[in-house]
Amino acid sequence: MLPPGAWRIEADADGRPLVVGGDGSRGPDLSLSHSGAWVAAALAGQGRVGVDVETLRPGRDARGIADAWLSQPERRAVAAEGQGALLAFWCMREAVAKAIGGGLAEALGLDGAILPEGRGGSCGTSTWVVAHRQAQDLHIALAWSGPGLAPGRCRWLEDVLAHGMPVS
Repeated sequence: MLPPGAWRIEADADGRPLVVGGDGSRGPDLSLSHSGAWVAAALAGQGRVGVDVETLRPGRDARGIADAWLSQPERRAVAAEGQGALLAFWCMREAVAKAIGGGLAEALGLDGAILPEGRGGSCGTSTWVVAHRQAQDLHIALAWSGPGLAPGRCRWLEDVLAHGMPVS
């Protein structure tokens, strides 16, 4: 890691935050998100990381958004459970898109068939893993893409969301 004061945060051509050392070297991967009064930040020393946080908002057309953008399994969950389910899937999609280097189009293009199993836990493919947690009206998802991925074996990612990680 870079010592305090020996780095700065810039943005790449797509607006993604970059940690840059004083000598111009690339630092750890950084992802940021905010919703309402909440802010989330994630750093990864290897690979790419993505984080997304969302809060419930009255009046959001959860079924309309789901019908327009989500997979059939996700739409069924949103129809049964409402905005909370929508936010879970949206957070996971956004976090994965950030981790694999895509934007909103990439997030919406993901095959959402496996995402329902990741709500409140984790799921993944051979190129990414994502974990999701909900605390009252707040949803947060953390995704990682990098070397040594083992789909379905990302308990460490769930632990980060549940307990946080100390900053060294």
